[in-house]
Amino acid sequence: MDAPATATPYRVHSKVLFALYAIIPAVALLVIADTVWFDQGLKRHHLPSQPDEWAFWTVIFSMPHIVASVMMMADPEYLHAYGRRMVRPVVGIIAFAIGAPFLLGTQAFFLIFAFYTMYHVLGQQFGLTLMMLGRKPDRWFSGWKWISVVASFLIYAAIFAAAFMEREVLGHSLTGWARYAAAALLVLATAMAWRLSRESRTTIGRWYLWANVAMLGVCYWLWRMEYSLFVIVIPRIIHDVTAYAVYTVHDQNRNAISPKNWFYRATAFTRVPPLILCPVLSIFVAYVALRNHLFFTSTLIYSLGLFHYYIEGFIWKRDSAHRQHVSFAV
Repeated sequence: MDAPATATPYRVHSKVLFALYAIIPAVALLVIADTVWFDQGLKRHHLPSQPDEWAFWTVIFSMPHIVASVMMMADPEYLHAYGRRMVRPVVGIIAFAIGAPFLLGTQAFFLIFAFYTMYHVLGQQFGLTLMMLGRKPDRWFSGWKWISVVASFLIYAAIFAAAFMEREVLGHSLTGWARYAAAALLVLATAMAWRLSRESRTTIGRWYLWANVAMLGVCYWLWRMEYSLFVIVIPRIIHDVTAYAVYTVHDQNRNAISPKNWFYRATAFTRVPPLILCPVLSIFVAYVALRNHLFFTSTLIYSLGLFHYYIEGFIWKRDSAHRQHVSFAV
């Protein structure tokens, strides 16, 4: 990101976002070392089977970036611009989070939430890929995106809904079918990525595309190797840090000269720039809320997550109010 002099806006650099994918070979080498030289001792004795078993996981990687996105809406102009698009959906989201687990069952509700989560996580990364490729969305790109989302969902469901996925269908467990289906879909997604890569208008777009393909392939391999924690850690870190890169640039450009957001107005006396305050405040709010059980109800957590997924679907569109304060250096 460019450090501005006075009112010169910050920009999000594509090369910085691409550098986040270095976690993929780093984790792959760690797993290879653990398997070859340590008889998977790291997995058997030190790694939890689920990331939620780490106390700091939700505080550092899950809730804060959701809080940061909600904090951005504490802006009178944004509330006016998006008000009509939020009131009814918010009511619907809360009603769904409360009623769906009872009407559909907790496992079915979770699978719906899991699919939306994969769509959101990959949607962000693939949206940036589209921008870096320098092309408009078309059927080929949309096909590649949806095939990847479905493959990722199958992996995610097998990890987090293991009891449900152990049910047998036509002589095989759902997990077994998921292995075959996810593998086939990833092979198809890789083949489709080859064409997208050849049509890229930029070098960084080509590299970013293949970094996403590598992420999906390595996550499938880690799942088969039963390093479930890393399957979640890799896309979560890439997604959350990427989101923060955009949020911090937006908040700095929007509030640097004259704070418009209520949070930055309240903290203006500190003279700390929004670029720094954004992650600090969101992590602090998430920590305090979880520590004191203010957010620690599944209904509210799911509601916040669904609201976050929903608003992210339109606040970063090309002509949105948010996008006026964020530019990308490809």
